[in-house]
Amino acid sequence: MPAPAHTLRLLLGDQLNPRHSWFATQDDGVVYVLMEVRQETDYVLHHAQKILAIFAAMRDLARQLREAGHRVRYVAIDDASNRQSIPANLGGAGGALRRPPAAVPAARRMAARCTAARLGCGAAICRGLR
Repeated sequence: MPAPAHTLRLLLGDQLNPRHSWFATQDDGVVYVLMEVRQETDYVLHHAQKILAIFAAMRDLARQLREAGHRVRYVAIDDASNRQSIPANLGGAGGALRRPPAAVPAARRMAARCTAARLGCGAAICRGLR
């Protein structure tokens, strides 16, 4: 069983830089979270191929992170626990995350760049993330 997480890092589909400084050091207490959610795909009309390309890139980054020894929680679009929105999935009990992020100290919940207005950053999604 993995060690308890002390840091949760949320990565969105437009933040897939494998050279980000977060990935330089492997730490079993850090969990990277990537989610395929309708909230991201439906806020504006996108071509289906664009959505598929983003999801493929997200899955590839998750694979790279796992291969480098990082802990990753990947929520696929068809995951039975996926509530199709980031706040709902981060909400804990019954959501896509097996361990509620509330169990991770608020000071250690992070988002790479929580500036996407379409996701309500600064409000529900990134509350407690920094």
